[in-house]
Amino acid sequence: MHVGVQFSVLGPVRLHRQGGEAGAGQPRQCAVLASLLLKAGKPVSPSKLVEDVWGDDAPPSAVGSVRTYVCRLRRALGEQSHSSVSLVVGRYLL
Repeated sequence: MHVGVQFSVLGPVRLHRQGGEAGAGQPRQCAVLASLLLKAGKPVSPSKLVEDVWGDDAPPSAVGSVRTYVCRLRRALGEQSHSSVSLVVGRYLL
């Protein structure tokens, strides 16, 4: 069984699963999701996600934070969803 997932990007970034809001997470996690959604179907490097989320003010821990946010997004999307975030040759693909 596949679970339908919908995203809202006008206004706050939101993730809906099974008819209810699944919670896209804290603001920077939502920014990672928004960046992946804008590039859906194309692999995105962790450094590009860091640039999109933090700009020039990225802390040294930013790449690790991106990994954590992606892990949380995978959990929020659910294992049986058509939408998922995969790792393809060191890049994230939604």
